[in-house]
Amino acid sequence: MQQPAAVLEKWQSNADYGDITITSRRVWLISQTCIIFFIDRWTCLIITKRVKFRLTFTPPPPPPPKKQVPQEVIDFLRKVEIDKGIDYLDKLLEKEPDFEDAWVKKGEFYFIAQRYEDAISAYDKALRLNADNHRAREGKQRALDELGKEKNRK
Repeated sequence: MQQPAAVLEKWQSNADYGDITITSRRVWLISQTCIIFFIDRWTCLIITKRVKFRLTFTPPPPPPPKKQVPQEVIDFLRKVEIDKGIDYLDKLLEKEPDFEDAWVKKGEFYFIAQRYEDAISAYDKALRLNADNHRAREGKQRALDELGKEKNRK
């Protein structure tokens, strides 16, 4: 994760500090010569006997939005057109093999089709792309459970 950048600048304002709410959470007394006022999550004032500074942290950029599969894939699931959905995802994954959500959806399609080994394989590919993907991890566990039940029946 990217750390926020900090900017320390001399504060030239003659504003009165009376509008700053002083609570135990917002003020640190570093020493007898320095006080830090926390204005908000990203800004604080450092006041010494001689100089006033404003320290501003620039927050890290938000993570990019997670790419999701097209609506057609969801429609195939709703209509229970499993083979069409798998074919669509195969074509999509040929173009974009690192499309994590498409691998998860492919695992879901295989699970519905009771093709548990294929579902596990698809979930594994999603987990290789993002080991923290809870949907892939849970889907894989469900598929492993069903595969175990299926083998016990035989």
